[in-house]
Amino acid sequence: HLPSTLSVSLPNLKWLALGMNKLRTIPNSITNASELTLLELGKNSFSGLVPNTFGNLRFLSLLDLGNNYLTTRSSTTEWSFLSSLTNCIYLKVLGLHSNQLSGILPPLIGNFSDSLQQFYAYDCELKGSIPQEIGNLNGLIDLRLQDNDLNGTIPTTVGRLQQLQGLFLFGNNLQGSIPSDLCHWG
Repeated sequence: HLPSTLSVSLPNLKWLALGMNKLRTIPNSITNASELTLLELGKNSFSGLVPNTFGNLRFLSLLDLGNNYLTTRSSTTEWSFLSSLTNCIYLKVLGLHSNQLSGILPPLIGNFSDSLQQFYAYDCELKGSIPQEIGNLNGLIDLRLQDNDLNGTIPTTVGRLQQLQGLFLFGNNLQGSIPSDLCHWG
């Protein structure tokens, strides 16, 4: 376990990299470490809900929660924790991959600032369609939504992502045509 007083005893902490351990509980107090810019918690044994309080970390540029056992309330629930993360206007990398989050990727994904460059939500048991609002992420360089249960079509708004260098959508149930706007990149 991480100590619940971590942020109190280290108020100036900027980087916290605890990946590849066997940690099980994310203390709520971690979000009081308001100076954090990097929080790497991937490849641990964290379970339960993603804390809605990560949005308190306003200077955060990297948040990696990948390869854990995190969940949402139910398989039909939208990822409500994303709402708080839109407060992190410097966030460049958001790694949620390889968790049991299930649910639906909400339209509010488009509310992230232009600073978001990498969004990893592969192998998360996502359902539903890719929201049109994904096209609002102007700074996105790498989008990985593979190995989920997404359906519908690839939104034409993906063609607006002029900075995009990697688009990973394989292993889903997508149908229809590849949007012609994707063919005009370059």
